Amino acid sequence: MEASNMNFAQPPSQQSQKSSYGPVAILWDIENCPVPSDVRPEDVASNIRMALWVHAVINGVVTLFSTYGDFNAFPRRLRAGCQRTGVKLVDVPNGRKDTADKAILVDMFLFALDNPPPSSIMLISGDVDFAPALHILGQHGYTVILVIPSRVGVSSALCNAGRFVWDWPSVARGEGFMPPFRALILPHGGPAEIVGI
Repeated sequence: MEASNMNFAQPPSQQSQKSSYGPVAILWDIENCPVPSDVRPEDVASNIRMALWVHAVINGVVTLFSTYGDFNAFPRRLRAGCQRTGVKLVDVPNGRKDTADKAILVDMFLFALDNPPPSSIMLISGDVDFAPALHILGQHGYTVILVIPSRVGVSSALCNAGRFVWDWPSVARGEGFMPPFRALILPHGGPAEIVGI
């Protein structure tokens, strides 16, 4: 597992030399990792995509982006915001235990059947029940990106299943994707240049 909290201060050569150019699936357990109250749903979806786009190793195209939950319990604004950005809403009524988990697992393995490695799977959840499936997919060559809630006891078995493990609130808010930038004025009144700190 490569520790990554979305801080790309490390040069790509230290993160990994092996890139993943295959398709990418994003599977989001919205009940386990909800949209933060200070962020618009459409911005969260864009921030998730941006996290992958700027990543030094994940270079594939997102072909599946689904979120799972009991959407009757969510505000209309949240549903509309996700749908406007191309996120597929998979409505799983909360009447039965683990219904969302089962739907995520089915879609995860259907994606894997249709997209052999070097494909990537991003799971946004803190549920330890996904650990065995993610370990198996990782052992078969899939790049597993795990986005977990912070300040919640997340099992080490789940964290160890991801090649990359990111913090959900940071990803949702779009924090830490790029090094901070500042403007430099060159001597003798030369043009300003934007460089990373």
